[in-house]
Amino acid sequence: FEGEFRKGDYVFVVDEKYSKPLAVGIIEYDAGTVKNVKDGVVVKNLHFVGDKIWNFIKTLNFSTQ
Repeated sequence: FEGEFRKGDYVFVVDEKYSKPLAVGIIEYDAGTVKNVKDGVVVKNLHFVGDKIWNFIKTLNFSTQ
């Protein structure tokens, strides 16, 4: 986990090796708490690579860089 965030904030789930976004979701814990979570859901997934909305956004030619 990187950066500061609070429970309920929107976050990106990013590939560790290539730093590419994999999903967008809502974090279930504050930044200080999430590092101690051993199991369970920490991000409520909203969109992920390859879903309809993700693919639609790609057609808008937004850059992730």
